[in-house]
Amino acid sequence: MSDSDIFEPKDKLNLSVMSDHAAIAKAAALRIAQRLKEKPDLVLGLATGATMEPVYAELVRMHEKEGLDFSKARFFNLDHYKGLESTNRNSYDFQLRELFLKKVKAREENINLVQGFNFDPAAYERKIKDAGGIDIQLLGIGGEGHIGFNEVGSARDSRTREVTLSARTKEDNGTYFNRPGEKVPDAAYTMGIGTILEAKEIIALANNQNKAWAVRNLMEPTGKVSEELSTLELRQMQQLTKAATGNPMPIADVDAFFEARQADGKRDAKPVEDLPARALHDHPHVTLLVDEEAASMTRPSHLLQRSNLKFGAVEALLSKFSAQELRLDDGKKLFIPAGFDFYDPEVMGLDEKFDLKNGRHVQALQRVLQHATDVSVGAHQDDVEIMAGPMMLDTVKAPNKQWLSVIVTDGAASKSVLNGCATELSPKQLTDMRQLEQRKAAKLANAPVIQLKYPSATVNGHMGVGKKNEAAYALGTLFAATPNVERVFGHNPLDKHPTHIAVFAAQTAALRAAKPPKLEKAYGMEVWGGLTGLPESMLSVFEVGNDHLVKLQQIIEVFQSQILGQGRDYATGTIARIRGHGAYVSSPHLPNPPAGMVIGIDVTDFTRGQSHDMGGLAESLLQRARDLKVKVAEQHSVAETPMLANGYASSVLSGRKLVRQL
Repeated sequence: MSDSDIFEPKDKLNLSVMSDHAAIAKAAALRIAQRLKEKPDLVLGLATGATMEPVYAELVRMHEKEGLDFSKARFFNLDHYKGLESTNRNSYDFQLRELFLKKVKAREENINLVQGFNFDPAAYERKIKDAGGIDIQLLGIGGEGHIGFNEVGSARDSRTREVTLSARTKEDNGTYFNRPGEKVPDAAYTMGIGTILEAKEIIALANNQNKAWAVRNLMEPTGKVSEELSTLELRQMQQLTKAATGNPMPIADVDAFFEARQADGKRDAKPVEDLPARALHDHPHVTLLVDEEAASMTRPSHLLQRSNLKFGAVEALLSKFSAQELRLDDGKKLFIPAGFDFYDPEVMGLDEKFDLKNGRHVQALQRVLQHATDVSVGAHQDDVEIMAGPMMLDTVKAPNKQWLSVIVTDGAASKSVLNGCATELSPKQLTDMRQLEQRKAAKLANAPVIQLKYPSATVNGHMGVGKKNEAAYALGTLFAATPNVERVFGHNPLDKHPTHIAVFAAQTAALRAAKPPKLEKAYGMEVWGGLTGLPESMLSVFEVGNDHLVKLQQIIEVFQSQILGQGRDYATGTIARIRGHGAYVSSPHLPNPPAGMVIGIDVTDFTRGQSHDMGGLAESLLQRARDLKVKVAEQHSVAETPMLANGYASSVLSGRKLVRQL
């Protein structure tokens, strides 16, 4: 299948794999433009979400720069939250109008969007029928294989209807509802799968690794792989494993071999036939556009048989996104995820990409692992500097000590961040910027860094132990390869950020599996002294000198992407917090008070425990809550006494108001 005929009707579902999100968005927009020129009153079914935004941006560009005319086009859309006003920023009506319809000067009488109030699904179906049916329906493939709000279990003949949103969907969409008082609605209206399949043509898009699992399962055929492949493709499959292992492999084992090595390949799978997106197999004219990341889990046999990629491109894709194992000099194996990056400022240039085939790079990595005494594991680029920067600067200056930073995620911005992003950079450019900034920070500190580059959604989706959680498995092999590690600095178990908690869980699982022989302490960092309610016996305080504060501010200022993406000056905030701890937490009347302090929770015993139970920590917090309850009750009792008759009346009345608020 060539790129020129990707939009032609087919007898089976095929993939069109393109380089990145921008490429698939442009392809979709070009197809819509082509059909609009052929049929000016085209009926277009719209979808929302980050996947679709560059599609609409390209169509707007065509309208403004090339005169693409939407004046006669008619519009419907997939879904809308029940009970959400059309003027709400999270309303799909609002988003479609602001991103697209207003900009292309669509006529109001041609706009038919699902509404959150007084919506009649049957009447909506009649409107679609009266318009002659939908000519092109845009679809975004959800990470769990859903289309619209049709989730697992939706009937293939379902019509436009009200649906109850699953807990997973509400959690995923919660990033949009991030203002005080906002919450994801419990229900929505959505086109049914049957309604969608009645569109004359469907263009479905999937981008990034979060969609890779869905795309892989969407492409599963009904027959056996070996029965679908030609003799040439069978030989090519064997060549793939010969290139990877040095030996050809029996065809029956080829897919399994690459499945074990492909990114995110440890995901627990639902039964394939349950995925709503599988219904697309029943449509005669579907074009599935995916970027390389979204194709990264698809079986090699399916890529050869059912995509636009030729053998060389499939081989390159598998090489780019397959995990590997590095055998170290001591015989241990280090798991190398597909996006793995190592940077040692002492031996590598800032822009020098880590290469497993480069002996100098591998030797530097082995040296750092072998000598590392202090390791900090952070979820995102800049987390290590913010939570453990002063200890990093201490270690790099100390004789016979070695620091290593480990960043687990790829740093891709969340949906809510991208929505308010104050930059012209694309999501990928912003992600690349963060990863380069991490290297720049490492160079300033002279501290080596490893970036595993897992998508946050992948890390958040797995809290288990071992290979089911690939991040935990990767960290486990890393800690097994650091025999001299003495201290580990990570996120704390009371952190509100879900990815921080997920990384803390993965780190804990990894340390329990690896059991580093010299490990003395494990700390959960970024604790606010005096505000957590934790007993002092659980806290560890690290004094910080003024010279470190000056250097640390310079290092954190490297992360300009945080200001571009979120408008947050973390450098100033971090230094202020450290200085604040120095003022409020340190003992009074010290002859030489520290310029600042960093505080962590001692999680050493928990890290060495036999379960993931946080019982001891939780019990200490519960006890403090019980003590507070008793104190409030005592004060309430005092407030009810005849003391109100004397001069304490006004102050006690104020106290009663506080008690009632509590």
